[in-house]
Amino acid sequence: GRVTILFSDIQGSTALWESCPDAMTRALREHDTLFRETTTTLGGYEVKAEGDAFMIAFQEPEAAFRFAVVVQENLGNMPWPRELLETQRELGVIGKLGVRVRMGISTGEPESRVNPTTGRMDYFGPSVNLAARLCDMAHGAQVIINESCFEPDTEIGGAVVESLGEVMIRGFKTPQGISQLVSGSWWPM
Repeated sequence: GRVTILFSDIQGSTALWESCPDAMTRALREHDTLFRETTTTLGGYEVKAEGDAFMIAFQEPEAAFRFAVVVQENLGNMPWPRELLETQRELGVIGKLGVRVRMGISTGEPESRVNPTTGRMDYFGPSVNLAARLCDMAHGAQVIINESCFEPDTEIGGAVVESLGEVMIRGFKTPQGISQLVSGSWWPM
């Protein structure tokens, strides 16, 4: 059936790992704990995690939106290691500092099958690819949503939602309507 897929990735993590590996080790531990606890609390399913990226499935788009807001709010208010914040300043990061996670959300009817190595359900197909591409397009603290997964009057508490219009996305033949969701603690970006 229909599944909503969320992809996430820490923006600028390679440079942070190069400059402050000890701080990133601590930060990634906090990041992973937050993602896993919020996934469990909001009824998501951790499909996989690789490096500093997650793929999470939800039965309903609204749960994915709530997840994104809760995680972004928490990331925006966590006490990150001083070394990480100093490194971000040195790298020229402007605005609010801390672990900045970008996300992409899309809904569709993906192919699903059990991974023979892990024994866990995995998802494939256009809606999964779209969620990954939307994540790649986003900036840290920004969530890009395929507009087909929510109604225009959908209320997403604690966030600012703006339409970004229709854009061509690598690998897709037709333009996709997208919106951005930014939690209140990161707005304005």
